[in-house]
Amino acid sequence: MKTNWMIDEPIDFEYQKYKMLGYFQKMAQELDDFKLYPHFQQISLHYANFSNLKGKDQYINLVNELEEIDDEILLSDLEYKSVPNMSPQDYAEYRAIVDFGEEKFKEYFMVAKTIWQTLYETIWLSLLENDEELKRGRGYVFFDYAGRKYLYRYELKKFKRNKKGFSYNYEEKQHDITSNRLISRML
Repeated sequence: MKTNWMIDEPIDFEYQKYKMLGYFQKMAQELDDFKLYPHFQQISLHYANFSNLKGKDQYINLVNELEEIDDEILLSDLEYKSVPNMSPQDYAEYRAIVDFGEEKFKEYFMVAKTIWQTLYETIWLSLLENDEELKRGRGYVFFDYAGRKYLYRYELKKFKRNKKGFSYNYEEKQHDITSNRLISRML
């Protein structure tokens, strides 16, 4: 969804409500499956957008397109645009859309935030430190999930700012391991 879709023609509450309910039905299924990204980012943006529309009649526009599903949205990536003038009938429909949307996006934001927080608090990752590798920006991350052990090798390269925000090069290789012997040899 674009961030100004609620003021696209037709400005009709029933039509926009139908579109939102379809979107929320899809989001509910994704959240039921604990698939947070890119949905958490989208829900957060739309919730902020509807809150801003409700209070100031301005919608949020992203200056740069998001490239990754977990890109951080910085304040410098946002610009605020006023809604165009509209007839009293269209404005009443628009306000009904905003009131409904703001409440529903808030509900889904709270659900997604709760899932994120629960996962964050229950997942345990261990950084396997090897001083020489760390100096070179390389290392390993180990975790145990459903009785299987996983080892990720990572390598970080230069972190730089470009016209679309920050970027970095990150490479990973996943290894499914069944023995701690491999881990002990790496340390």
